[in-house]
Amino acid sequence: MPHPSTVPPFVKFFKLEQHPELVEKATKPKSCGGTKEFKKLALEGDNLLNRALLEIFPEIRDVGLQTKLRTAFHSRRTLVLLGQWLGLDEAINSHKPNHQATDNEIKEAIESLLAASYKVNGFKTVKEIVKQLLEIANKNKYIDRNWKGELNELFQKEKEALPAYDWQNFGEEHQPNWQCTILARYHGKTYKLKSGLYAKKKDAEQDVAYKLLRTLGKVQERIADEYARREETKRILFAGRPMQSLEGTELRFLKTNDFINSGEELTIRLDPNKQLVEWARAKKETNPYFLLAQLSALFKEKLRIA
Repeated sequence: MPHPSTVPPFVKFFKLEQHPELVEKATKPKSCGGTKEFKKLALEGDNLLNRALLEIFPEIRDVGLQTKLRTAFHSRRTLVLLGQWLGLDEAINSHKPNHQATDNEIKEAIESLLAASYKVNGFKTVKEIVKQLLEIANKNKYIDRNWKGELNELFQKEKEALPAYDWQNFGEEHQPNWQCTILARYHGKTYKLKSGLYAKKKDAEQDVAYKLLRTLGKVQERIADEYARREETKRILFAGRPMQSLEGTELRFLKTNDFINSGEELTIRLDPNKQLVEWARAKKETNPYFLLAQLSALFKEKLRIA
């Protein structure tokens, strides 16, 4: 059993710390010496993902939005981005020297890990994992994000020549399979990258633009970085004494659910000339339930204090 500190963050994410054999099966495709179990798990995970999404999205009343979000989320491009954020490309590559995980392998690794988690944790856990994946996709704007536009903005801001794109169709005329190649020069260095294969030119463009942004270090941190940041935050929060340098004149809360902001806001003005820590201490003494009462009104719920 690996030491807890050596367990990759994605293993913790899928609640598989105690099952390294399942993790290996779920991240080792045939191209890396894996067995048929990888594909089998991916198929099971695909079905589980659909089931979880069907149960999650009815919470959104707009049926059209439900369908759009479900389709956009359960797409190869979105799952590949999530897989890369989780570090699954690195996990796959670790099984074979010089291997470069394909987009399809990354997508199937997410699905395989969902199936593996289902085997040991059940569907309730899988549903919670899918909710977390949705939140990550929403936070990082993976759904319908215009990577090409962001890349162009970056190059214009840095006064660099815009990247050049070239396409090649590896499929048939009636069933195209486009691959896009990008050629760019940034800060004196030349970059040439290829996309995965897509039915639409636009998707291939977006894919290769994302890959260049990621190569340039302009994409959201990965899960490993986020875990490290959280640990650092914990270290600061539990250092034994409160931070005294907080500034600001108001607290703002936004009513939201897991995916959609309602637009309802609550703003609480602080007492003038007081830092946040001082203001909070004063409120604690005079009215310890002040903040709860304010938030209760925002959420239109009765406040119950034991």
